[in-house]
Amino acid sequence: MKNTTPFYFKIFAGLLITLLFASRIQAQESIEVKEQSKSFSRGSFTAFTMEVPQANWRTVLSDWKTFLKQQSKKSVSDKNGEIFLAKCLIGRLGADSIAVYSTVVSQPERILISAFYFVDDSLPINSTTYAEKAGSIKVFMREFGVKEYQLAVEHELADAMKVQKNLENNVEKIENENESLLKKINENNRNTSRKRDDITANEQEQKLKSDAILQQKTLLMNFNGTLDAREKEEKKLSALEKEKKKLQKGNESLHEKIDDNESENRSFQKKIDKNNDENIPAAKAAVNSQKNQIAQIQDKLSKIK
Repeated sequence: MKNTTPFYFKIFAGLLITLLFASRIQAQESIEVKEQSKSFSRGSFTAFTMEVPQANWRTVLSDWKTFLKQQSKKSVSDKNGEIFLAKCLIGRLGADSIAVYSTVVSQPERILISAFYFVDDSLPINSTTYAEKAGSIKVFMREFGVKEYQLAVEHELADAMKVQKNLENNVEKIENENESLLKKINENNRNTSRKRDDITANEQEQKLKSDAILQQKTLLMNFNGTLDAREKEEKKLSALEKEKKKLQKGNESLHEKIDDNESENRSFQKKIDKNNDENIPAAKAAVNSQKNQIAQIQDKLSKIK
């Protein structure tokens, strides 16, 4: 039987790497928009900053541009990593024309969005100069941040569920292997039973050949015929002895096939026992562990508001 241990070693090694990568579940974090002094192409001003956990930089960058377009009905430009929305009306931020300069920067495990807002593209907005607008901006940006965080966790959940599916498929694969091995054992047992019947028939034929040989030898011992007649009887004896040897070889071959079947069955059963005692419990434990991780991700997702 072909050794399948390396195959399962590869499966579990691969699953372990996948689990270690996919199980990095972070606790749910709050989205907060802060005011901080920062610099951009026009100098140093108060920026409204927000960190989006777990998010993908390209996704956030694209979505932020789309968000600004949707809120303003105006196009945005991107130059040297600075996203610019020319002065326009953003209904949620009041009746004044507002220009927005912003950057989206990747940081470890999070994305930092920094945005500078100017009334008429000249008067900087902050909690001191325009308290009401500053409050609206924080709500405006936080809404975007929450959606992006939810999207990132939804992706995390989707990846975790794929891992669970792979783990469940692995359990099924091992269980199916056991079923296949049991079928082979039963096939070998049926084959062995037929071989034992063949052995019984073979031994009966050998007995008949032995009796015929004995009779032929007795005939030759007491033979009084011509030389030609004796030669014919001797040839009959030789043919009978050859037939008996052929039956003996066939009998040996039948026993060898039975030995092979029994040896193969022991190997199959050893693999079944290892699957039942080690591989299946380990694979099911990995599934249960992944289900717990998914439950944690789902809980985190439900709390992002």
